[in-house]
Amino acid sequence: MKYYLLIIHILKNIFKFHPRYLYLFRKNKNIIEKNTPKIQKKNIFVITSCVNINESSEYPVHNANHTAGDRLNETIKGLKSIRENYSDSYIIFLESSNLSIDNIDQVKSLIDEYHNFSDLKAIRIARKHYNKGVPQFTALINFFEINCNNYCADNFHILGARYSLTTNITKDKNFKPGAHFLYYSEYNNVSTRYFLLRELSMVELIKPFRKTLYCALAGASVEDFISDFFPKNDYLQKLGIVGLVNGEKLIDE
Repeated sequence: MKYYLLIIHILKNIFKFHPRYLYLFRKNKNIIEKNTPKIQKKNIFVITSCVNINESSEYPVHNANHTAGDRLNETIKGLKSIRENYSDSYIIFLESSNLSIDNIDQVKSLIDEYHNFSDLKAIRIARKHYNKGVPQFTALINFFEINCNNYCADNFHILGARYSLTTNITKDKNFKPGAHFLYYSEYNNVSTRYFLLRELSMVELIKPFRKTLYCALAGASVEDFISDFFPKNDYLQKLGIVGLVNGEKLIDE
């Protein structure tokens, strides 16, 4: 664990920490749907999304030229790529911004579940933070804590909405149980654009996600810390994704 790096971030950003962010330490109550069987799938994709970044001046915008239309088109392309590479996929879409009914219908036609988080107090607070990792992991925590008894998967795939898959990384491969990330040795960190969680229950994922959120609230990069919070993790040689970072830099991981 990179304790010294985290302490540096805390000291550097301590005066940026607004008291409103204390709300994000609040745990979500688990909801058990009565008479509803647990959804059990081989591959469950949980997609984090924030298409409409310009809906309020309260929220920081990292690239004003990257429009909601561009982001939606990238998202649609990404969702189609999941179906193309994982025919058995079950796709859960977490949207943190307000979208039009037409845009929602576009997304819904390509997925299994649409969760509108735009009006959640935790999401509205998280989106005010300068660190993009804060709303991303707030959305994941809200979904996993509330639904921790409702889903089970051989593989949970966590994917940023605007990235497209180029391959099925699980095909003909026997992954060990645990978390699987693409590791960058030159930066001593991992990619969080896409990572694979193999044979881990939703309950087991909550604590690592929360610790990652707390680092992000301190101003730290989630890429620097998340892999440290999983007791069993392994590194991938290739993720099999392409996309634009902030609508500017093309990545092929």
